[in-house]
Amino acid sequence: MVKVKGKICNIIINMQDADPNNLELRIGRRECDVRAYNVQLCTASGGEFAACWDYHYTQSVNISTEELEGIIANNQ
Repeated sequence: MVKVKGKICNIIINMQDADPNNLELRIGRRECDVRAYNVQLCTASGGEFAACWDYHYTQSVNISTEELEGIIANNQ
């Protein structure tokens, strides 16, 4: 299960706000948005969080945390 790393996503979002036409940052932001949505969805579902996450997360962009860190490094 992939965990949402808020600091990484906050950095990506702030960087993408400053450079909205940067494709790499847009992809990173989409991943962060999907992760945040899945946390809300799975928390509200009342079922088993891990099973819900595994089911829904496979349908997303599915960029690893290490790849998000790379996006940050590439755009600093």
